[in-house]
Amino acid sequence: RLDRETSGVLIFAKSEEVQQSLKDNWKRTEKLYLAAVCGHLKASSGILSSYLAENEDLFVHSVSDPSRGKLSQTAYAVLKETPSATFVKIRLLTGRKNQIRVQFAELGHPVAGDPKYGKGARQPLFRERLFLHAKSVAFDHPHTGKRIFVSTPVPEVFQRLAGGLSEAEWE
Repeated sequence: RLDRETSGVLIFAKSEEVQQSLKDNWKRTEKLYLAAVCGHLKASSGILSSYLAENEDLFVHSVSDPSRGKLSQTAYAVLKETPSATFVKIRLLTGRKNQIRVQFAELGHPVAGDPKYGKGARQPLFRERLFLHAKSVAFDHPHTGKRIFVSTPVPEVFQRLAGGLSEAEWE
């Protein structure tokens, strides 16, 4: 995960060799996130696709010209709706800076608690934090090639606000 405010799984590479191996195989890395987004999505699942670019103020946004941005794709599925938010499971098909936050904000459903991209997303219910959690990652071990799966529990605040989904229902 790249966003400092995001909780969950974080991978550190101890050497340049391992770091390069992870980069070279990043497309094979499976990344599962959980988020609460403001409002209710029109579709219960889908793929968000856009070209993302970063301006001189380090603000990421979509651009219509593919030569000015990087293709970014995010698959999502709705887990549960509450009166003010939708809890979604997200699989990153690409991995770009602030990808989830930007794409959902541009869709009109910013990640709850997002101070940077979520204009109006800091409603009282979601003041505690950014509601984005890196749930799990699966990747090939850089030396053995064995598939590694790392997962972390769902934060209690997600459980509480989602009305008690079981850990298995978040998967």
